[in-house]
Amino acid sequence: MASPPDDRVPSWSLWRGRPGGVRETLWAQLTGRFDPEAVLREAQAPAAGPGAWVSLADLPDDRVVERRWQGRPVAIARRGSQVWVFDGTCPHGGGPLGEGDLVGDTLVCPWHGWAFRLEDGTCTIPGASPVERIAARVVDGQVVVGSA
Repeated sequence: MASPPDDRVPSWSLWRGRPGGVRETLWAQLTGRFDPEAVLREAQAPAAGPGAWVSLADLPDDRVVERRWQGRPVAIARRGSQVWVFDGTCPHGGGPLGEGDLVGDTLVCPWHGWAFRLEDGTCTIPGASPVERIAARVVDGQVVVGSA
């Protein structure tokens, strides 16, 4: 099968297991976490670039959530007024880091328990691949991502 021009092609995202795909939707339905209104809101939202992106008030404290940024899933961890943004896919097994847990100063993948340091994305397992950390800060109650 030829690759589509980008990840916005819905049928391609279904096969790749991307957020909004069949695998994620079925899992959300089975676990009782499916929110069709949230799926519609995300589909209608413009692609975010550098600058104000999401309100700090919309992020649960001491938790990790998954959001989309520049067409890809990202994991956002929040503790009080601090936020850390990471690539949403675990480099080990492709697990959804946005469904992980905060344990101490680490983000833990829900699939195999790999832990990544919040400060720099390095894995606590020596020699393991780090997860990409995306620059972010809070300005006037808004999470600002990138060089804005």
